[in-house]
Amino acid sequence: MGYERADSGPSVYDLIERLRREIRRQAPGISTILNLKARKHYGVDFATLLLSSPSKAYQLVLELYGGKRGRWVAERVIARPLAFLARRNPGINAVIEMLEQGRDTDIARLLGLPSLLQRPGPEAQQPPSDGKVLAEALSCAVLVERLVARVYEDLSRCRRDAYGVAFSYIAGESYIHADVFAHIASELGVGVDEEACPAEPGGLVEQLRVLEKKLAKGCPDERELLRVLGFLASLEDHVGEEEYTRMLIPALRSIMGEKFEVYELVLESIARDEENHAAIVRRIYQELVSGRETGQSPS
Repeated sequence: MGYERADSGPSVYDLIERLRREIRRQAPGISTILNLKARKHYGVDFATLLLSSPSKAYQLVLELYGGKRGRWVAERVIARPLAFLARRNPGINAVIEMLEQGRDTDIARLLGLPSLLQRPGPEAQQPPSDGKVLAEALSCAVLVERLVARVYEDLSRCRRDAYGVAFSYIAGESYIHADVFAHIASELGVGVDEEACPAEPGGLVEQLRVLEKKLAKGCPDERELLRVLGFLASLEDHVGEEEYTRMLIPALRSIMGEKFEVYELVLESIARDEENHAAIVRRIYQELVSGRETGQSPS
């Protein structure tokens, strides 16, 4: 997946906007949650915080996730964009090391900046209101679940075996997940608008839309099916649906209070569903690869 590189003599505000786009490409919807957390703690959006104090942005992600998983997410929403926007790409691990050691000045040098942003200036984009942030986050959740559901629905029509049943099952649960997110939005009094979800070129939303249109035209051949299943099972270049759901939970809890308790249990269940979906698809993928290598057709 490509990134736009910083040119010679970059503007800090130009880099902030580039970072916003790259974070949305890696994790559509999650960027809105990061913005909400950054705004609560520091009064600026996440990309602005990232160019004010990269180490603080890193710690914010670790606080949301904790441990090994937090580092994995930070690699995708912080280290990758910073590494590829650097004048000389030092590698993701080197950027993570700088973040962990609080070497913000070194990161500024990597980006070709004389110094990091001290405070948001008049060119800095003002962060959106909490209501707008949640509306966008929930809209993204609904959009991604519905796109995933339609993709699996199309795949289920192409198979009249156990795999078809599995695809149909995942599609059905994904539609239910979308309905849950839409209901939460309704209770909060925020509208769900799928067009409000940022869709960066080459990002997850765009890839799902392209895949949906392709499958709507006809069933994939074996090679294409393996490619599709590999993408659906891993989504390695993006933060997955279960991470997105778990990041949404604390934001909603802080807004809804006690009446969120039942919703929280439901959302935790959705996160586990997503993990199970990935496990099912990985198993189907492995069986298809194994059957292809032995010349057999798995039933």
